[in-house]
Amino acid sequence: MFEKLAEEQIAVLEEFAKMAEELLQEEGVDYDEDDVVNVASFLIDSELDAEEDGEKTAEYYEAGAEMAQGFLDTLEDEDEE
Repeated sequence: MFEKLAEEQIAVLEEFAKMAEELLQEEGVDYDEDDVVNVASFLIDSELDAEEDGEKTAEYYEAGAEMAQGFLDTLEDEDEE
């Protein structure tokens, strides 16, 4: 089980390293392994931040929908009285 998880994590890290190296190549700069690691780390952090933002947006949307439904329910109750 742990071996499969480790393999999956390595595959993900390799993908980020590949993306980082491609970005550095596109820029046409001289780079070394440390540069690839730094850019890959930045890409990983950016993706995690985007994921957190997406989760927060979903939470806000759900809260807004609940508040709107509560408001509509209140209006319906007032109309019935």
